[in-house]
Amino acid sequence: MTDTGQDTCYETESEIACPDVGDAFFGQDAQFVDTPQSFTDDKDGSVTDNVTSLVWQQDPDDHRLGWQAAQDYWATLDLSGRDDWRVPNLKELFRTSDFSTGLPYLDTNVFILDGCGKDQQFWSRNFYQVGTAHGGAPSAFGVNHATGHIKAYPAEGGTSGAAETLDAPPPPRDSAAEGEEMGTNDFVDVGDGAVLDAATRLMWAKAHAGTRMNWEDALAYVARMNTEGYLGHDDWRLPNIRELQSIVDYSGVFPAVNGDIFETEGADTYF
Repeated sequence: MTDTGQDTCYETESEIACPDVGDAFFGQDAQFVDTPQSFTDDKDGSVTDNVTSLVWQQDPDDHRLGWQAAQDYWATLDLSGRDDWRVPNLKELFRTSDFSTGLPYLDTNVFILDGCGKDQQFWSRNFYQVGTAHGGAPSAFGVNHATGHIKAYPAEGGTSGAAETLDAPPPPRDSAAEGEEMGTNDFVDVGDGAVLDAATRLMWAKAHAGTRMNWEDALAYVARMNTEGYLGHDDWRLPNIRELQSIVDYSGVFPAVNGDIFETEGADTYF
């Protein structure tokens, strides 16, 4: 899993020096380092992600399209001498997000966003299967690279017939090394209350805490798990935003997590 780029610690809203073990707010994203993002400008209008091997359009097209129109547009695109472009799935698209500075949440040293408008919202290929957003109107997922968040947007428009349009996404193509879409989980119940996702090599607690917490309390809760050696381990941590999104199930289940693997009964729907 690639690092989010966030290297600053916070006390709810204010920036602070990163706390020590045992202090309040210890264990936040900036205190853990994963594989850093690494992009190469291919000098032909494309950018290669050196971690995932996906190749992306460098300067996203500024056409604003409905969801199906975006799928059709990129299916016929010939860019940088390649004809195998496609709309990214949501997990692939979110892997490009950079949380080091914000506004935009994308590395502008390699990507160009000048023509995409102030919202910088981009479609993924994931349709919103649950159908609870926008009064049940057909919706699909996109990523807003200005604000860094994922949202379900109306795919076809409401009763007025005016479709909501987003920028056409910066499409990836599959490199010979990767050859398939990212984001497919490979969960293994290891039998001791923990779950391994062999796709990301991350281990997760199968059971939820059973109570609502604010962020400070959640960080403290995980610190206690480590002190007590929960499930025989002392290196638990809150997931960063990309890690947490990696276990979301977009197939249409509610809550949107694999209920055959994770315990969801009695859980709130926000984590």
